[in-house]
Amino acid sequence: MTFINQDIFLEAIQNYSFQDTVKLLQLNVELYSSRTFYSSIFIFTSSFVTFFMFGWFYFLKILFRDYEVKRVFVQLSFAGTFATSLTLFELMLFEIMGFMDEEWRYRFWKLNLIILSVDLILVLPYYQFYLLLLPYGFSRFRTFVMSLLMLVLYLFLFWKIGDPFPILKEDRGLVSLEMGVGRIGIIGVTVMALLSGYGAVNVPYLYIAYFLRPVKDSTIVVLEKQFQHRLDKIFNKKKRVLMAKKELQRRISSEVRQVTPKSSIFQWIPNILWYNKPASPYDDIKQLEQEVKTLEDLNRDLFFQIYELKLEKERIKFSTTWQVFMSTINIVFDRKNGMDPVSRAFDIAFRYFHIELDFEYWSQYVSFLLIGIMTATSIRGFLNQILKLFHEYSSNLSSNNIILILAQVMGMYFISSVLMMRTNVPEDYRKNITEILQDIEFNFYHRWFDFIFIPSSLFTTIHLILNAKSKSTNISDE
Repeated sequence: MTFINQDIFLEAIQNYSFQDTVKLLQLNVELYSSRTFYSSIFIFTSSFVTFFMFGWFYFLKILFRDYEVKRVFVQLSFAGTFATSLTLFELMLFEIMGFMDEEWRYRFWKLNLIILSVDLILVLPYYQFYLLLLPYGFSRFRTFVMSLLMLVLYLFLFWKIGDPFPILKEDRGLVSLEMGVGRIGIIGVTVMALLSGYGAVNVPYLYIAYFLRPVKDSTIVVLEKQFQHRLDKIFNKKKRVLMAKKELQRRISSEVRQVTPKSSIFQWIPNILWYNKPASPYDDIKQLEQEVKTLEDLNRDLFFQIYELKLEKERIKFSTTWQVFMSTINIVFDRKNGMDPVSRAFDIAFRYFHIELDFEYWSQYVSFLLIGIMTATSIRGFLNQILKLFHEYSSNLSSNNIILILAQVMGMYFISSVLMMRTNVPEDYRKNITEILQDIEFNFYHRWFDFIFIPSSLFTTIHLILNAKSKSTNISDE
């Protein structure tokens, strides 16, 4: 970059001595470095604060609005991990765009990875153990010491995870950034592969018409009639229960009025014997209540079946509408297979609108814009899926523990995404990440991803097949 105007430089050579010219150049270099420093710090800090505020808003208003989270540190931990994770993707985009000074990008890469690694390996696990021990009523000091001991055990197991895997090209000692990121990557890539395997099978199952179960209107009508018929039966039986209870109460009141204190003992004995004897009205009421409970359980299952069938029908409508829309697009724009969307868009621009563009330059930016959009949607889907999982299976954990686990998994997921994206980025744009993590065996994570992805997709396929058969069996039984 030019630090000084060419005319000023020539004038300095003619009118000043060599030493004065060198001092002038040094002054301009210092001014440029200072300007670069402040601009880089401002960009990085402002983007981090923006991500942090967005993460906090998303946490309070969308993701965990149904959870009661009173601990501010838990909220800050989630928002901080979210912001640091998104900053990794921002730096990756900066590498592609050549935005910001290269030296400062390198520093921010290293700072971001160190902060996120310390957060995932030390801070979040320790606070997790602290919150787990807090309800047991130990003193604050004892809880602190026990949390530290559990953290030491966790660190030992965490370090042992990497022993069987070739995550490093050469050993850098007991503690290094590469060792921490490498072990985080193993867990994160495993989570990525499991979710990707699930999504690769489940998304086509949900949205492609070929995999959707055919739903007939007559089937829904029959089930709704059965549902209404059972509702009528439940109403009639509850009405009979109420009438039987009133009749029993009337009979008991009548018997009590007939037996007065002046009555002889011979009048009391038959009534007492009759009252203690298992009476027919009691048996009728108990039997009717049991029948009502059984019908309500069956009707609840039938209601969910009707609901799922209607959802299935809506998905078929959506799939059909999408197919018609895409078919129209294909006819109008003469789309063909074998070309990615970005290349197709530029091809249309070149052929139909006669626009002269630098194809490689703009396709690079547009591709990464699409990658950014896909990343944002995958982040949202990832957070929602993990939240559903914890909401269903973590009744023994507090909401604070759930959030910390989610924050830790989220950070590992994003670090692993960067490790996976690094191999797919051109050589010129991965210089900084390669220099920082030069000893990591990046190709291993792609092999490990494939190793986990295949079983995950197979198990998901088996689960969906069994689930579909179970639903069809239940409907046929009805």
